[in-house]
Amino acid sequence: MKKLFRFALCAFALLAVLTLRAQPEAPNFPLPVRPDTLRILGVGNSFTDDGMMYLPELLEAAGIRNVVLGRLYYPGCS
Repeated sequence: MKKLFRFALCAFALLAVLTLRAQPEAPNFPLPVRPDTLRILGVGNSFTDDGMMYLPELLEAAGIRNVVLGRLYYPGCS
């Protein structure tokens, strides 16, 4: 009887731990499903400025419109 009680207690504890761990704390979605405006901030050096030069055309080709690009860079910095 004691072994059955211990087994049931361990099974209940394991089930409780697995149930609590399976629930995500907060969902993390990279992009909204239908954003009104997508805002992208590029931070870096002059390579960031060069890399973001083609980003509007790529986003347009992917069907993403209403994009605001921001650039924060220090030219010539390593």
